[in-house]
Amino acid sequence: MNLYIVVEITSREFDAKTLLACLAALEGFDVVIGEEDMIRRLAVMACPGIYYDKSVHTQYPALHRSLRRLGYRIVVNDDEGFIFNEESYRNHSLTPQACDAVDLHLTWGGYQQSVIEKWLPEFAAKSMPVGNVRLDLLSKGLRPLLQAQADELRRQWGRFVLINSRASVVNHVDGQARIDRLARSGESGPAELLKRYVAWDTEVFRDFQEMVSIVCKRFPDRNFIVRPHPTEDMRSWEKVLRDLPNAHLVRQGNVHEWILASEMVIVQHGCSTAAETFFLDVPCVSYLPVEDERIKHGLADNIAYRARNAEDVCDCIAGERDEDMEAMRPQWVEAAKKYVASVDGPLAVDATIDQLKKVARIKRRPDGLYRVWRWIDGKVRSRNRYLKIWLNGNKRKPHPKWRRLTLDEFKRYVRRFTFYDPRIDDLEITSAYLDCFRLRMPKGR
Repeated sequence: MNLYIVVEITSREFDAKTLLACLAALEGFDVVIGEEDMIRRLAVMACPGIYYDKSVHTQYPALHRSLRRLGYRIVVNDDEGFIFNEESYRNHSLTPQACDAVDLHLTWGGYQQSVIEKWLPEFAAKSMPVGNVRLDLLSKGLRPLLQAQADELRRQWGRFVLINSRASVVNHVDGQARIDRLARSGESGPAELLKRYVAWDTEVFRDFQEMVSIVCKRFPDRNFIVRPHPTEDMRSWEKVLRDLPNAHLVRQGNVHEWILASEMVIVQHGCSTAAETFFLDVPCVSYLPVEDERIKHGLADNIAYRARNAEDVCDCIAGERDEDMEAMRPQWVEAAKKYVASVDGPLAVDATIDQLKKVARIKRRPDGLYRVWRWIDGKVRSRNRYLKIWLNGNKRKPHPKWRRLTLDEFKRYVRRFTFYDPRIDDLEITSAYLDCFRLRMPKGR
């Protein structure tokens, strides 16, 4: 069975989905993994199988219905289902039109499952709590994957505090146009809720940036690594950090390596990095200077030390809140169990592959004429795409979310996982399309 794995943001999910691709290939799947847009373009020309998408959303029903007509089974690993506001999630994800074409919905854990049962019970029957492979990488058994790079970051930067923001709405690279698009689409809920969220988050983000400036000045002997959300406007941060010699704006690398190398992580409240930091056993401070009773972020509200002002953050960095953090850890563990199935269950990657094997048994006959039309259309578009690249001297614009890899670079990337299962070294790895790679066991094995 063919398995097509969609990757949206390299720094967020590529490691995890590459591990899934490797282990699924060892189980007999013919796997293609690649950048979101290119996988979609490849799918209309390729042999149908399981399409492993990243989330349920009101933007995707047409895509999923089209793929089903081509004979695909639709599985959604809900990357957006970890940290979410229930009201917004209900409006842009838990709608019949967003979910009807999905064959299997893999959720993070009990809390997300309960929200689905509450608002769209018919979809709960197609949902299965398995955890998420992203968090598997933080387990002690897989942590060696991160350790070497974390050690190198420590050598390069010395003692440092990691700071993550998540202002992907109020500091988006597209500015007000991003907010206008959200308002028109309705994906963030009613206009009144979006307006309220923007006002709240604007104030939180402004205070967050002011806090960063204060703590950098208070601790001149520490480096502070600032990693904004991938879609944020960097100019805003460059202005804040301009006169702070110990503050460094860094975007490269996987956030997990930076977390593991850091002494402490400070996040803008609601950032999923808080939970990832918890699973890596690194102290985390969630900055929330202003609250709004209608705006909640699930696990991120319950798994890190909450700071109300810059002085609170300074106390945490100075070690004056260490005992408080240690005392709170048991309740954070209980919160994690509620939100993440794999905390006290099997690894998400194993549970996911078990579910994929079940989906592979679904029989779906493609619409023959529709498939021929889409194949021809896809081939024509593909030839035009390659022609444009050739006319441009084989140069392509950098992608804001995807780090382009050559085939040899991807092979080296895959070999990092052989410590976990030596059989990964036997996989046959080839290029499948632009920014897409195929992994499978050699024939006869």
